[in-house]
Amino acid sequence: MGSWYPATLVALRQETWTARTLRFDVPGWPGHLPGQHVDVRLTAEDGYVARRSYSLSAPADGETISMTVQLVEDGEVSPYLVEEMELGDQLEVLGPVGGWFVWPPGPAASPDRPGPVLLIGGGWSHAVRGARDADVGGGRSRPGERAGRAFRSNRRMTVDDNTYLDGNALAGPLGAVFAADLTAATGVCAGCGHEEVLAAAPVYGAPMGLVARCNGCDMVLLRYADLPTGQTLEMSGIAALHLPSRA
Repeated sequence: MGSWYPATLVALRQETWTARTLRFDVPGWPGHLPGQHVDVRLTAEDGYVARRSYSLSAPADGETISMTVQLVEDGEVSPYLVEEMELGDQLEVLGPVGGWFVWPPGPAASPDRPGPVLLIGGGWSHAVRGARDADVGGGRSRPGERAGRAFRSNRRMTVDDNTYLDGNALAGPLGAVFAADLTAATGVCAGCGHEEVLAAAPVYGAPMGLVARCNGCDMVLLRYADLPTGQTLEMSGIAALHLPSRA
């Protein structure tokens, strides 16, 4: 998986009102491939540690890495990264991580690098990263000073009877959207990197659909809604989805 490295913020680019790309100098960084990600670790003065996974959104460039972060309201880490972190601030990164989908350098449409790519699910860093790779061949508080702002835990959604089903409840709804039974697929949580088959995820009922959460950090993995206008599947909490080989 790699090692933990100290990372210093050296550049910022605001992508939207709620997202920005952060560029870090990481001494000793071994390099990475498109499709890989890093785990980010922030430690508060009281010793509290928050760890999240973010996709790498730029090609390998010596000892620098970039990641694009979308603000998550009431999140623990993204508000600090998107709104507060300043040039010269530091955190720790673990990586490079991931090998289920990587895009090796080389000509498009070559045997090792197919041309057309269909992206389904949450996150835009892989798309940004792939496109960029194809083209190239003291005023604010720190986490320790404002731990309450930088680290805020997510609350679990509850239903009236305070019970939930197991992930197999998703088989029918997802079967209507996908040909394969995705409850047998292994999902990687975009928040904590926890890997588990979807059938093991706790699923909460809602008036118009279902919500599946991560067993590792309680982050929402996916939302399924059955609306009068059609079915909707939102998978922003899943960084990657690995389907078993067909017999």
